[in-house]
Amino acid sequence: MSHVWFITGTSSGLGKAMAEQVLMHDDTRVYGIGRRHTIVHENYLPINIDLSDLAVLKQFVFPSLEAQTIVLFNNAGRLGEIAYCGNLDNEDIIQSYTVNTIAPHLFCNQFIAQYQAADAKKIIINITSGAAKTVYDGWGVYGAGKAALDMFTQSIAAEQQKINATNKILAYAIAPGVMQTAMQDQIRNTEAVNFSQQQKFKDLYQNNKLYHPEDVARWFWHFVQSCDSQQETVQRINL
Repeated sequence: MSHVWFITGTSSGLGKAMAEQVLMHDDTRVYGIGRRHTIVHENYLPINIDLSDLAVLKQFVFPSLEAQTIVLFNNAGRLGEIAYCGNLDNEDIIQSYTVNTIAPHLFCNQFIAQYQAADAKKIIINITSGAAKTVYDGWGVYGAGKAALDMFTQSIAAEQQKINATNKILAYAIAPGVMQTAMQDQIRNTEAVNFSQQQKFKDLYQNNKLYHPEDVARWFWHFVQSCDSQQETVQRINL
């Protein structure tokens, strides 16, 4: 295949929409990484991994391949328990940091190790959030995890600037905006005592202001086609 994408969390939401968008194009292959798979396509290859299982994550290695374009799309994430610090479950904290921060860090590390020397256009896209820069009460673990991912992505981008131009990997952390996904359902159903801005997200839903994952996926597809000219490592999309 000429164009290969590795996408985490393809069972629903943006991950599924992104995989389906990529598979619309000829000569493309998607490796879906996660626990569940809902896509049936001859060019979709499932990789069954629990992204909260550190032992499994540490053993993962990207396959050897030849392609014109190789993309790592770190999409999988979890909001986790919405609650003030002091009322959080320890296991939930660990699981959220593992899925949101540690897993994409490990995937980036292995992706670069495997494909740095590949004669291909190589791109890392880490899905971040506005919560990495804006404080939302009750979202401390999620926001902190995404902020760490932003900094890690910036570090990768800076390091790659020192690599020979023919081998460097492009890296971006991009916040897709507020989308109609299961995460938004969780937010709207949270008790206001744990999240003071709940009504804001209810209003976005009621006023049809949420992005559709399919529209966001199309934006990302076009972004990848022209990202060589992009200078900003951390971005937020506006549709």
